[in-house]
Amino acid sequence: MQTFARGWPCSDNFMFVSTGYNSDVLNQAFGRTLELLFPTATSRRAKWAEPASTQRAVLTQLHVLVQSEDTSLHSRVNENYTLEIPESGPATLVAPQVWGALHGLETFAQLVQASAPGEGIINGVPLRIAVRPRW
Repeated sequence: MQTFARGWPCSDNFMFVSTGYNSDVLNQAFGRTLELLFPTATSRRAKWAEPASTQRAVLTQLHVLVQSEDTSLHSRVNENYTLEIPESGPATLVAPQVWGALHGLETFAQLVQASAPGEGIINGVPLRIAVRPRW
């Protein structure tokens, strides 16, 4: 078992990987979340920076699986999601609909604590967060 005294680092070469249905809603959320997490990486789409810390594993990807292409917003929309951040390898976010994925992205962003310009730390890994809102 690999542990990090200061949490699991992630850097501004971090990316989201959509492994299910994709939509403009989701792509725009990816962009907003990247800007929120790494505001100093303004040229990130043109050039990827190397992780500042190469001595330990760096979280570089969150795989996002949206299981339905339905992006309609109504009173019975499914906002469930499961976010898993393991000790190594990519993190995963699974949601039946894009609206759950948006909530999961927000949760992910709240877990990343700034540690230096262009870098963040996620403490308490491994993590598994399953959210099933009841409205």
